[in-house]
Amino acid sequence: MVRVTASNQAGGITTVTSSGCSLDNVPPTVSTVVVGTLDADVAEDVFDGVVTWVDTEPLPVNWASRDDESGVAGYTVDAMLVQDDGTLIKIWTKSVNVTRIEFVAQANTYVTAALTRGFTYRVCVTAHDQALLSSAPLCSTPIFIVQGDQAGVVLDGSSGIDIDYQLNAAQVRESDPPPLASPPRGLTRTTRCVCVTNV
Repeated sequence: MVRVTASNQAGGITTVTSSGCSLDNVPPTVSTVVVGTLDADVAEDVFDGVVTWVDTEPLPVNWASRDDESGVAGYTVDAMLVQDDGTLIKIWTKSVNVTRIEFVAQANTYVTAALTRGFTYRVCVTAHDQALLSSAPLCSTPIFIVQGDQAGVVLDGSSGIDIDYQLNAAQVRESDPPPLASPPRGLTRTTRCVCVTNV
């Protein structure tokens, strides 16, 4: 507690005592960092020890933290490039503020950095409390960046040039199969359809 005493020239004395405060010398902790979803109830999609993500979409991340003394006040979220020797290089950082002080907290955000295809990254989260103490950073499962899904383009006719007329009213022909691709998991099925438009 804090006690303040004031006196004046006439010898009057007034003393005021605060209601007391507790000392927080224990930093917060971050217990989980999950990538690929903002929903804490959804598990990571991990294959061969990594999460695969496409280079065309921002990366969602959510995490859990705790501070039993003064409460969690905010976070620092870092996107880290994984080097061949396993060391991490920071390429992006974001401060995430909280709307209210919580002792057990769940939060999320998007990593909007341009993550390069063919490289591996990790997302590391550090929690900060009201006493200006910081947790040790906790890093996510490695994230490998691949090309997003590709839809093919079908050329009418068999010449390799897109044409508007077919020679046979009972038959529709197309050029080489379209370059469909789904690097994240591979193609499981392709479907073709023929549409007729009345002119």
